[in-house]
Amino acid sequence: VWVDRQGVVHEHIVDEIERLHDDSGKPYTSVTCINSINETWDDYIEDKRPSGSVAVALASILAGTRWEVGDCDQPGSASHTFYHLKVREGLSDLLKTWGGELETVIETDGRSHTDTCEWSRNAETSKVPSASRGLKT
Repeated sequence: VWVDRQGVVHEHIVDEIERLHDDSGKPYTSVTCINSINETWDDYIEDKRPSGSVAVALASILAGTRWEVGDCDQPGSASHTFYHLKVREGLSDLLKTWGGELETVIETDGRSHTDTCEWSRNAETSKVPSASRGLKT
């Protein structure tokens, strides 16, 4: 968990560690980190069939993870079946079905932190963003 220069809190998890050597032979370590929402690749949805608002659907597929539902201002109602897939895949399906944008929000008091997913209408276009474009890190 870290805070950028604008005061925005971010959370990343280590994805890959490489032990390397530079041209002079001096060892160094390269670490690749990814947004913590990607941990939901390890969470599995057996069978969920939410209908209604995006907040209802998001709460349904995030159940059993450490992620909470934050603000959801996407209007409208829809339904979708999430069957035998990873939660991260379910988030992508939510984007396709309900539209809008997903943003991860990390809040901290310096001792602990809360992870939420917030959903908003894509105000710039009426197009549905792709999952990778819709996630802000």
